[in-house]
Amino acid sequence: MRRAHSFRPLLALLAIVFMSTMTVAAEGDKPKATTAESDKPKAKAKKDDGLQGYYSIIAKELSFTEDQKKQLQAAVVERNAELKKWDEANAAKVTELTEAEKKAKEANDAAGAKKAGDELKTLKKSRTVIEDGTKAKLQSLLTAEQKSHLQGYNLYVGAMTKFSKAELTEEQKNKVKTIALEAGKGLSPDLKGKDLTKPRDELAAKVEKDVLTQTQRDTLAKLAAEKAKPKEKAKGEPAKSDGSGK
Repeated sequence: MRRAHSFRPLLALLAIVFMSTMTVAAEGDKPKATTAESDKPKAKAKKDDGLQGYYSIIAKELSFTEDQKKQLQAAVVERNAELKKWDEANAAKVTELTEAEKKAKEANDAAGAKKAGDELKTLKKSRTVIEDGTKAKLQSLLTAEQKSHLQGYNLYVGAMTKFSKAELTEEQKNKVKTIALEAGKGLSPDLKGKDLTKPRDELAAKVEKDVLTQTQRDTLAKLAAEKAKPKEKAKGEPAKSDGSGK
């Protein structure tokens, strides 16, 4: 009996070794991925030209060449670095002047509000200069045809903003773009800002007449009328002082 008991630990050990061997064998028998599966092409990473937002849209809209993209990308990288530096240097001052203008308005201090507002505008102009430099670089990269297309595209973007409440259909949007691009062909690439007021107004009139439905015109007219109504003062709101002390 003692000899039988002495074999039990040995038998248990042999059982463990046997089970381990079977497990390894089973793992080895698992089918490996087929050649077809292993050779499946991986999804290609989306090509990134380094451009974002407005400049990315423009590069696509104007069918930029690779060289144009690289040059614009370099200009944008430089602009971003300069804007970051400007923000770090002037963020506190912008906040200070913004708060000063707000408090002056709340206190009916017209002179104080104007002073803070003028200082804020002057400060922000120096930031705009950085943006203007990048836009100038963009213009220098364009062909004559691309400059014309850009003028038309900018007119289109303006029209889409103006008629956003009309809920244009895709077909209508395409019509507006066609009209805008055609209008852009007759504009000098040097026109900007207030000089584009007349072309914008002419495009808006044409869109309203030739593209919008009567229902859309009525909707826009109703919204314009509501916007034109003077805002009613809340009940119990004290009348603002004119600063005369009377």
